[in-house]
Amino acid sequence: MPSFHSGHFRIFWDILFDAADRYHEDLEDKEIVIISPWISDVTTAHSGWSDTALASAFEIDSGNIESLSFLLGELVQRGFTVKILTLSTVGKWLPKAVNKHLDNEQRFMKQVNEKGVKCFLRNNLHMKYVKTPFSIFCGSVNISFNGLSGRNQEAASLFYHDIHDQEYRQRLDSITSTFVGAKDYFSPRIPITDYIPPKFSINLGETAITVDYQAGPITPRYSELNDGYPMDVAEGFIPQGRINGTLDTEEKQKSFVIQLATLTIGVATRSIEIVADETIDGYKMEQLTDKIFENTDLVEEADESESLPTVQQIRELLLPDAQNHREYVQRKLGLEDENEAFDEWIKNAEQICSQMEYLTQKIEADLTEITVADITMLTDLTYKLDDGFI
Repeated sequence: MPSFHSGHFRIFWDILFDAADRYHEDLEDKEIVIISPWISDVTTAHSGWSDTALASAFEIDSGNIESLSFLLGELVQRGFTVKILTLSTVGKWLPKAVNKHLDNEQRFMKQVNEKGVKCFLRNNLHMKYVKTPFSIFCGSVNISFNGLSGRNQEAASLFYHDIHDQEYRQRLDSITSTFVGAKDYFSPRIPITDYIPPKFSINLGETAITVDYQAGPITPRYSELNDGYPMDVAEGFIPQGRINGTLDTEEKQKSFVIQLATLTIGVATRSIEIVADETIDGYKMEQLTDKIFENTDLVEEADESESLPTVQQIRELLLPDAQNHREYVQRKLGLEDENEAFDEWIKNAEQICSQMEYLTQKIEADLTEITVADITMLTDLTYKLDDGFI
């Protein structure tokens, strides 16, 4: 079983080009699957294949083979069933303009869907696979430029069907089970009243958290729900900054819960980005992701709610007790010789963690007790995260 920490672009393109070249073989399985929490239309520029080799494999002008979307459409034309599964999460309940990665993903999915590729969404998706009838490429590599280029050094393994039959079939079973609970990427919006909100984790037996927050006016940054939002966002969702009054309707209550869940995932992701270092064991992206998002990939049914990272897990990364870890975070932020700036950053991180914890406690205790100041606080925290508060 070959394992790789670099060169993923070449391996990725090689197994897809190999399938395209062997489409005429008599195969029981003619399915190609790509599973990735984040995906975009990567180009063939780093494939390592010459124009002559591409022209031979595709029997067309190789100059047309410029991107993944083109290649997947060509595989459909050659008789393969091509399926893509990507992450559906409250972390993506934002306007596309706010998240360029989501915008790139949606353009790509629309392009390939028009070419006959079947596109799906699933909650709590952390697995990454590329599967053809001949091989399976799997590991921690997102199908994006950063993931495949080696900019983020990720680990991946390659299994050939005719060499690693048992391992190939084991991964194939995992791929099949990962589609359980998936839904069509372009399915109509569901009413927010039918949406199953995510699960927060907090010990309500602990001392109630209090915060000092002076509510002020908030100018909404995000538009009302429209086509600029992912289709997975439920109909009736009220974006950050647009809940008026108290949570006196189910639509407002679920919108508030989703807003806090979106913030929680955003802060968790930011904390991993700050701390990750692929050269240090224990600090690698995959290790930190597994730690922060532990037990959040257990959803197997469409009607299950997804679990969220805890604020305590986030605190352990951003606000460590150990002095050496604290100094490490300071170096990672580029503030090694700027103690006052680092103290200010620590103050900001403590504020965002304590206020998220406070709001989580209130949600778990009684949603009807959420005040206008609490709603304003959540919007304020979301905007602060947008502005690089931490």
